[in-house]
Amino acid sequence: MKNAFASVLILFVWSFSLCAATGDTIKVKAHDKKAMTWYGNYDTVAVFPSATKKYNKIIMHYTLGCPTTGCSQWDYTTQIFLMKKTGAIDSTLKLVPNFTVNNNAVDTFVYSNLPTVKTVFNSSAKTTDTIPADSSFVRLFSDTTQPYFQTDSFYTWQANYYNYIFDSTGAKTDSFFVQATDTKVVYKTSVYEKFDVLERYELARVITPYGGYYNKSWTNTFRFDVTDFAPLLHDTVLLRAFYNGWSSGFTVTLDFDLVEGTPAREVKTVRNVYNGDFGYGSATNPLENQLVQKSFALSAAETQAKFRYTATGHGFGTDNTDNCAEFCNKTYDVMANNSIVATQNVWRDDCGMNPLWHQSGTWLLDRANWCPGDKGLTHEFELTPVLSGSNLLLQVVPEAYEDLDPAGFNPIYTIQSQVVTYGANNFGLDASVEDVIAPNKHDAYKRFNPICANPKVVIKNNGSQALTSARIYYGMEGKELFFHDWTGNLAFDRTETVSLPYRVISDSSHLVFKVWIAKANGAADEYRWNDTLRVLADVVPRYDSVFNFVLKTNNDFTENTWNLHDDEGNLWYENGTLAANKVYTETFVLATGCYQFELNDAGKDGLSFFANQSTSGTGYARFTRYPSNANFKTFEPDFGTQISQRFIVGNPNIFVPSAVGEVAVLKELNVFPNPASTLFTAAVSFDKPTAVTVALVNVFGQEVQQVFTGTAAQLVLPIEVEGVAAGMYLLQVKSEGFTEVKRVLVKH
Repeated sequence: MKNAFASVLILFVWSFSLCAATGDTIKVKAHDKKAMTWYGNYDTVAVFPSATKKYNKIIMHYTLGCPTTGCSQWDYTTQIFLMKKTGAIDSTLKLVPNFTVNNNAVDTFVYSNLPTVKTVFNSSAKTTDTIPADSSFVRLFSDTTQPYFQTDSFYTWQANYYNYIFDSTGAKTDSFFVQATDTKVVYKTSVYEKFDVLERYELARVITPYGGYYNKSWTNTFRFDVTDFAPLLHDTVLLRAFYNGWSSGFTVTLDFDLVEGTPAREVKTVRNVYNGDFGYGSATNPLENQLVQKSFALSAAETQAKFRYTATGHGFGTDNTDNCAEFCNKTYDVMANNSIVATQNVWRDDCGMNPLWHQSGTWLLDRANWCPGDKGLTHEFELTPVLSGSNLLLQVVPEAYEDLDPAGFNPIYTIQSQVVTYGANNFGLDASVEDVIAPNKHDAYKRFNPICANPKVVIKNNGSQALTSARIYYGMEGKELFFHDWTGNLAFDRTETVSLPYRVISDSSHLVFKVWIAKANGAADEYRWNDTLRVLADVVPRYDSVFNFVLKTNNDFTENTWNLHDDEGNLWYENGTLAANKVYTETFVLATGCYQFELNDAGKDGLSFFANQSTSGTGYARFTRYPSNANFKTFEPDFGTQISQRFIVGNPNIFVPSAVGEVAVLKELNVFPNPASTLFTAAVSFDKPTAVTVALVNVFGQEVQQVFTGTAAQLVLPIEVEGVAAGMYLLQVKSEGFTEVKRVLVKH
């Protein structure tokens, strides 16, 4: 505990000194590769900034890894708790012994206070030898008013045993008794040990993967938005990793990113509602009787509220066809002030798309709100529309169920839930970029990456006004940028995944994807610090224009389909009629472009799954060279629901330069708005693709910011100037045979 505290404190000093402004990120580390080797709690103290700090967002990164003994091959529940002092004091009764032997408590202890010896037969010398007898260290705690205070200590030696005399053959001929000189009989003093009563708040839940196949260097990171717990994440915080595993094990690392700024709405309180393991299916104590209605008194400042509910089902009956609670799909109603707010399923139907595929167990079977190697999902329900007066009545009403096989595997629901209250919205118009699904090399999005076209980003409305439009700029940093005008209707706190047009191709020199919102509802966003997101991308593979796809089906051939599309949605190839246990070879002849190959399995068990190989058989899928048929891409046959592979052929993002002697003609050079305070957009177009450099220079011709270097026919370039001193600047466009400039006035 001391070492963990010291390491966190060092990081605390370093991080806090660097981050002290709106939009900056303060980093705090808690657990650092802490081995969770057996059932129980693993605590670490972390030091956060004081409560005076305000955050727009707090993200917790939870990284699982393998300990030195290797990862466990079982799916166990892990939970991250914030342990808050309640101010109450409790105590436990302990019986403290008046002495210990080698730091262990014993009832009765006989010993010699003088050294003793043991006799042994020396088979080489044919003689009787002596060796020292075992010694012990005794600590005395004789003061009953201070039962933990050591009053004396001394060494003792083994006694009350026989020493033997041996003849030359090793036979015992005689013996003598080694007498004890003293005996101690324990008495115990009753002591009530006081301790702070702690209330635990669940920040995250992850079910470990079946990790038997993983090497010791394996890690996987999960991302959790814990902004709602901001009032609790300040100063010294006790964080607990709970490992519900009866074998070794996994490691846990926790890293927090605290983004300074103004939240969408200020959190007033976080209150626990239902917390613990609840038996499911009992005829005498059904779950609906355990989840009783709760009442919360609200202050005048608590004008909005949200309910967070995380429930995962575990265990099932041996002969129960429903297989509850782990393998059955049940529902619950959220009731607030006696109105139904929502009805929700406790179920995951996408385990076959788990980013952690090919585990050593039944990873692809759908379960009650969890998949092995993934999160237990938290569902959030907005309660603000039903708030009335100063009291909130809250209840979860589960679907009724009776377990007909109580001798099974103890079906339970592990439930953690909180009601979070807020003040008024801080912004009327605030759109943010919440996440990038592709391109993104984060562990959560392995199934969808890398890509070469049609990025997918998540936007969110953080303002009280409905978000109906947004101009989204995006692209690989250092390459051509694009924009897309999104339209829709997002209420406050809602998100939408947006698919963006155009090819966005990463390479070894351009691995950072940037996306930002420049306009919301056609106007300036009130809070710009959450408008931009940068993520790392993987390099998209480049394949030959002609190669083979080789597929061997298994017995479940009717479950499989495959297709190949380009980024414009054109279908190039797809499967014909398949048969069982047959090898098919399709030769792809492709033009320059960006492509997506998909192999689907309607049974969600891939081409080879250990649990049904005896009935389904095995298959495989490969890309091979043409005409040699040598493998260059072998797909994992235990893929669950889908294999998806994006790739490029040729150089689809590189324009052919103009022929020698042909000079491109500049058709448009425009900037808007002008003057600009934080950002302006440059529109540049030529009559043909050409090599071009775009830069912002001052009136002395000195480069202030390089904007673009490459080959293009049309460019739309957003240029940030918030950090540029106010004054007159020139947007300079250079190409073969000419240099053009456009004046830009920067005003702050």
